[in-house]
Amino acid sequence: MSIPSVIVIAHDPRAPQVSIEEYGPEVAARVEAVGGDVLAIEVVPLGGELFEERLQHYIDEQVSLLVTCGGAGIGPDDIVPELTSIIVERRVPGLEELVRRALVEETPEGTLERGACGIAGETLVLNLPRSVPMIEAALASLAPVLPTVQAQLSGRGPAPAHDDDEEEITEEDLGDDDDFLGDD
Repeated sequence: MSIPSVIVIAHDPRAPQVSIEEYGPEVAARVEAVGGDVLAIEVVPLGGELFEERLQHYIDEQVSLLVTCGGAGIGPDDIVPELTSIIVERRVPGLEELVRRALVEETPEGTLERGACGIAGETLVLNLPRSVPMIEAALASLAPVLPTVQAQLSGRGPAPAHDDDEEEITEEDLGDDDDFLGDD
């Protein structure tokens, strides 16, 4: 399985610059370990509209996995989840819970991560911490479900389980809306 992936590293302009040459390959190796095919790694400053614009660019390019690193904690400039919420169409709370559980198992500070997981088009957007060990733990927790996520987002996923013994519910079975709502 090869998941077209992009890594966007959030950079607080007031903090020291992140070395993409050192940090980027470390993160890319973790993404590749769970089936990602890293197409791009970019450091994007937080502030203004550039961060949101860059995420939208990659969604428009139809990458399957968009990983952000950093900016999802509780500091005053940790606004990545808020910026992500602008572009995702649907959040995936189950994946958020899975990641958070893995982060807490890695370190108690994992409880301070507010990363969002959501769907935008056919792209899964994941907000992960800046720490490489925490990124590794989060991605390892997601590895078993990533193939299913990719298949379902691309329309190739399995159909929902259906019990053949269940009776099909028809519109006639539902009755008239007025009956359901009552006559108050």
